[in-house]
Amino acid sequence: MPLNECTQLTELIEDAGLPYGREDSFKLLPSGLLEGRTLLGIRTAELNLSRLQNIASILGMPPTYAPLLAELFPQSNMAFVGVESSPGGTVWKVYLELWEALRQRLRAHPGGTPAPGLLNVGVKWQPSSGMHCRADYLCHPLLSTAGILGRIRQ
Repeated sequence: MPLNECTQLTELIEDAGLPYGREDSFKLLPSGLLEGRTLLGIRTAELNLSRLQNIASILGMPPTYAPLLAELFPQSNMAFVGVESSPGGTVWKVYLELWEALRQRLRAHPGGTPAPGLLNVGVKWQPSSGMHCRADYLCHPLLSTAGILGRIRQ
């Protein structure tokens, strides 16, 4: 990843005085290995919605996603801001993690519930192309090893 994108993201979070964790990763694609992916995680207890929306706005998030962040922020326990250097250009990302809400739902049902639940909601956008999307990530709680392998086969 061009250093300036990762540096821009890190400096934006540090300048806001926010404590964060950092995850660098890669993605396997049919065309090869996509490196240059960084995600910074911030506990929502250390953040407020206005500050998150300001960070997303600085990074160019389409304003149509602001209501989604506003709706889910109160239920979230973590916010992630990321950048990915892809062949088509830089992709910026904001995710909200809803782990505590999912955990409470599981604890409210003795023996748990096998129904999938929303774990993360992400917004991704690519300023150079105008591409943007919402990405929902489901958790399949209490899935056995056989159940996991069955889902992979599907």
